[in-house]
Amino acid sequence: MQKLARPVVGKLAIGIKKLIAAANIGFRLRRRWNIQKHQRLPQVMVGAEAANAARRRADESRRRRITQTYDSVADALEHTARFYRRSALQQAGDYIEIWCEKDALAGLMWQVTSVYDVPLMVSRGMPSLTFLHGTAQETHKAFAAGKSTFIYQFGDHDPSGVLIPQTIQRRLDEMCEQLGCEPPTIERVALTEDMIATYNLPTRPTKREGNRHAAGFAGNSVELDALPPRALRDLVQEVIEDHISEHELKVLRVAEESEREQLKIFARQAPQTEAR
Repeated sequence: MQKLARPVVGKLAIGIKKLIAAANIGFRLRRRWNIQKHQRLPQVMVGAEAANAARRRADESRRRRITQTYDSVADALEHTARFYRRSALQQAGDYIEIWCEKDALAGLMWQVTSVYDVPLMVSRGMPSLTFLHGTAQETHKAFAAGKSTFIYQFGDHDPSGVLIPQTIQRRLDEMCEQLGCEPPTIERVALTEDMIATYNLPTRPTKREGNRHAAGFAGNSVELDALPPRALRDLVQEVIEDHISEHELKVLRVAEESEREQLKIFARQAPQTEAR
């Protein structure tokens, strides 16, 4: 009997884990698509969500680490020329950061911020002090260079989401005072009530039980994910271009291409002999 007990317990544990995983998937889908509890979830949606979750877990668990090396000076110069890039942010008159509450939207927003070399800060909810300290240090460096710092924050319209920019402002004010520099200007870009009305975004009941942030929050909640992707990208680009114009970016990229060609010339003139 004792020999049979372990396999049975093991199978029960696996079954319980699968049930919990299925329940979590169901909860995420209902929240994302505003599906009520009494409504049945289409099986294809559950299957797709489960596949995506498994793929994310696999991607996070498989990493390859290798030392970057070169066979010669020419090889190093060719590599440098291929990846050479001038910072549009470094050339700008201000230092800026784009903050996003949601990790799931980082890829979409990076499509814009990477073009302008602007840092994308994904806080995953309320930011930690360590995370904020990094921004305080960058603000201090910008202040020393004669630049002002601007932070543009994107997050959910819910009790915690609307408090995030206030928390960022309060903490950075304290840190910048200690560092002896001007604190950043912080603007909550999205989600706003006007955007919710303009795009007729789906809402969900606000969780109030056990939520200490819900006391001063009125109405239903809306997730940033509900905003159309094109609208979100346009908002990110708009606030960035208040500091880095499209014309300035084009001029910078032309200069960058000229310098890249110069590096290629250096690479062709460098010794081709491999290191021994």
